[in-house]
Amino acid sequence: MNLDPGQIIDTIEFPKTTYYFRQDGIVIIRIKPDVHLEVEDSKAEQEMLYSVKAHLIPMKVMIIPGEGASVSKEVRDYSNSPENTKMIKAEAIVVSALAHKIMANFITKFYKTPMPVKIFNSEKKALDWLINHK
Repeated sequence: MNLDPGQIIDTIEFPKTTYYFRQDGIVIIRIKPDVHLEVEDSKAEQEMLYSVKAHLIPMKVMIIPGEGASVSKEVRDYSNSPENTKMIKAEAIVVSALAHKIMANFITKFYKTPMPVKIFNSEKKALDWLINHK
């Protein structure tokens, strides 16, 4: 992942993810390689966002899954609940593996989200889209 260190103003590390907070308000969530996210992980991350970064909500988010990373159905359901979707202004999912692309396509078609969600194969294109999204 090519993060511009000049843009990153804060980083919060979790056992399975790392959150990078940019100067422009975009939040990059990197899912670590070969982890399986459970709903408990998502709830802990959401609690952190509400307690430490509430001023950024609703936020523009870029999600970058690591190689071999997966997400449980409970996480997908929880992440797409009205309580959680109101936290997000726009979401870009960057995929490089075929399995991630299939899952991202499924999520965008199956879950009807109130915010725009777009899939990219390039971090730069995803970031450009988020920067230009109002």
